Amino acid sequence: SDLNVTLLAKTSTTLYTNITGLSANVTAGDLTVTETNGLTVLSGVGNLINAAGNVTLNVGNSIPGSLTGAGTITASNTVTLSAPNGAVTLSSVTGQITASNLSITANATSSANTNVTNLTANVANGGLTIVEVDSIAIEPTDVLANGAVSITSTGGSIVSGTSNSAINAGTGNVTLSAA
Repeated sequence: SDLNVTLLAKTSTTLYTNITGLSANVTAGDLTVTETNGLTVLSGVGNLINAAGNVTLNVGNSIPGSLTGAGTITASNTVTLSAPNGAVTLSSVTGQITASNLSITANATSSANTNVTNLTANVANGGLTIVEVDSIAIEPTDVLANGAVSITSTGGSIVSGTSNSAINAGTGNVTLSAA
């Protein structure tokens, strides 16, 4: 059956779960979640995933599982999203993921609406769509996909970071659109 969890913590927290939905607020430190299957980031009043440090969400490491939902994810430093046997689909609201750095690893076509400074991504068997609210840098490593890559900045520029990172879509097309 469906099980949704709400977590309120004052310090860094690590969870190993087998749930459906998550809402969390860590007021000091990092949040790390390793979910057996897929995970929905819950939306609605008071539903968010927030950490004063880093947010790391790992889903479906040994079985298919995707990371989805309409809730927001906010971290003061880095958000790391990993779905090695599924997709990351967090594109329901503008700036759904807010952080300095965003790293996405997925097996299938993925998408995210972001408000981040730096992006790195690796999608093994599909494309990637990113819609950013302001400027974004491809940093510190490349954006790799095995399908079309579309990165849109609705309020700024798209640049290669200081490491001269690249965007590689395999045999797919790369589309960059900046305001």
